[in-house]
Amino acid sequence: MSQPKSPYQIYSFLSKVRRALPDESDFTDLTSALLIPRAAMPPAELTAAVVPIFRRSSDPSLFSRFQLMANAAQNDPNYEAMLVRILESMDVLEKMAFELRDERKFSGYLLALRMDDPNASHEEVMASLDTFMNTQLDEEGRAKVKRVFLETAVAEELGLADSTLEAAYQITGSLQLYLGILSTLQLYTQQNWSWDNVVAHVYELVMAQRPYVWEELSAFLDDVRERACDFDYIGESYEQYVQHTFLDNGGQQYLDTEIDREIVQHKLGVLAMETKDAVGVPQADAGRRARDAIAQS
Repeated sequence: MSQPKSPYQIYSFLSKVRRALPDESDFTDLTSALLIPRAAMPPAELTAAVVPIFRRSSDPSLFSRFQLMANAAQNDPNYEAMLVRILESMDVLEKMAFELRDERKFSGYLLALRMDDPNASHEEVMASLDTFMNTQLDEEGRAKVKRVFLETAVAEELGLADSTLEAAYQITGSLQLYLGILSTLQLYTQQNWSWDNVVAHVYELVMAQRPYVWEELSAFLDDVRERACDFDYIGESYEQYVQHTFLDNGGQQYLDTEIDREIVQHKLGVLAMETKDAVGVPQADAGRRARDAIAQS
């Protein structure tokens, strides 16, 4: 038996441990213990903290391999740094694994992030991600990766639950439309678009692709707006996974390109809307904002 070595092996082991525990709080406690710098927590203290957790596991034998992993982190700062990055990324990594649904592609994705290379430069990671996206994924796969990153960012910025975002996706019934809406919400949080302009742009996207979902979607936008008013979001508070393994490594440029495209489409849409009346916009708050913002453009 050996300790998990590669990012994929570490992720797979931690995911197995998570599934074997009876309660999510157990995994949270385990993660919290591992995130304490090894220099600040002697091995004996770590063991005392996690043994009760593994006793509740459906597979107590996992503890032996856990000890090997913890010992490796104790003796190798680079391994510890890699372990910390993966621990901080578990939730998003699990979403990515679910979206890709292919062990080879997911393993390639982890390799592209260069989590095991503390010396990888910003440019090297960006190039690695770009190569992965363009050589190992088709258009659908790239859209799924983009979905995970956009959902993570929007959820953190606006305080939205995964269930809320999933409901929005189900309303749209279209991944392309859903991604356009998420990109537009980022214009509100990152580029200081007014909420009226956000709603107007979303309205244009919906009318162009699936006009029959607008009524339900406008109610979703009203809910998002209410949550945003109550949620004091901070631009730098993205889940550390996104910040460290995507946005800081060239991913922001990728998303900015997508957002710039949406801005151009918005401007063209406004010019087009100026030549006709905005007819048939539902009278929900979001609907009124869409009509008024387009009329004032």
